[in-house]
Amino acid sequence: MLWQNVPIFATIGSVLWFAGLRFPGEVCMKTESTAQSQEQATRSAIDNFNVAFNRHDADTVAALLTDDTVFEDTSPAPDGRRVAGKAAVVGYWRGWFARNADAHFEA
Repeated sequence: MLWQNVPIFATIGSVLWFAGLRFPGEVCMKTESTAQSQEQATRSAIDNFNVAFNRHDADTVAALLTDDTVFEDTSPAPDGRRVAGKAAVVGYWRGWFARNADAHFEA
């Protein structure tokens, strides 16, 4: 099995987020079964992220991110800020979870 990166875009409140999530997948071949397998792996990666996010589990979120993860925060206004790299993004989420104890994401 190879680890593949899948770009994920999500909107959480007023925050637009981009990350490369990791998941085990098969070597790419242009077949319908491979496309379905990749779709299932992508769905699994997203579901795993959402579960970890809703538990405010930064360690599990970290395990799902790639080293080149980029987070685009919409604040502070007007242009927001860019958080680049796995360690910086996980640090951002740790602080965000601490400040937003009741936050919950529903897909």
